[in-house]
Amino acid sequence: MDPKEVYLSKPWLKYYPEGVPHEIDVPETTVPDVFDKRADQYSSQVALIFYGKKIHYGKLKELTDRFAAALNGLGIAKGDTVAQVARRLGVSEQTYYRWRKEYGGLTVDQAKRLKEVEHENTRLKKLVADLSLDKAILEEVAEGKY
Repeated sequence: MDPKEVYLSKPWLKYYPEGVPHEIDVPETTVPDVFDKRADQYSSQVALIFYGKKIHYGKLKELTDRFAAALNGLGIAKGDTVAQVARRLGVSEQTYYRWRKEYGGLTVDQAKRLKEVEHENTRLKKLVADLSLDKAILEEVAEGKY
């Protein structure tokens, strides 16, 4: 039996518990439509908990709608690619992906703090380099190699 015939014979169905349908109807809809419908239906129920803060479906829908409106106000439309969005914002696509790789999981405050720490680290490295040079010069002077 070739792989296509095996697939079409649906051998996994024999492992389904009794009462589990072998086929289901999948509605023709989009994820945003399902989200909107469920957010309206369960608006007062908790949708997610993030760092201990509970966000209900109604609030989550409001926030996503506001975010979409803000993006739209920047000229970003549904279906735009990353390249199109980056171009509209004056950022190269390469820069976007570099930022995403570097800061992907950080909040804005964390990213700002990271930049501050990086600047301080650079300053301290220069200071150590200067002190090392001063020490080397003093050692040479002390040994009479000047």
